[in-house]
Amino acid sequence: MMNATELKSQVCKLARRFERENRMSLSEAMRLAWQNLKLKVAMGCRCVRFTFTKKSGEVRNAFGTLLQGVLPEGKDSGRRQSETAQVYYDIEVQGYRSFVKANLLSVEL
Repeated sequence: MMNATELKSQVCKLARRFERENRMSLSEAMRLAWQNLKLKVAMGCRCVRFTFTKKSGEVRNAFGTLLQGVLPEGKDSGRRQSETAQVYYDIEVQGYRSFVKANLLSVEL
């Protein structure tokens, strides 16, 4: 688990990326970065319902997790994870999915 300093550093890096790449204000970027971090931490502990906008513009409600006991067994691909996409295991679809972190709309904690 990361300590508070590492968490804040991760949030600031993500916020700066949102600000630069998506032309957001710093306050909007910080809010979105914290929301993404809270989602990632919550999915590591339980199943979480959240909403995001798909690339097509469609709003998607998802129920996902990163909890080891729920994930199917499989080989690790060894691929480097994208810093702009959040991968999760979709409980309803029973498969791995991802979304662009900048498109996160809400998280139900």
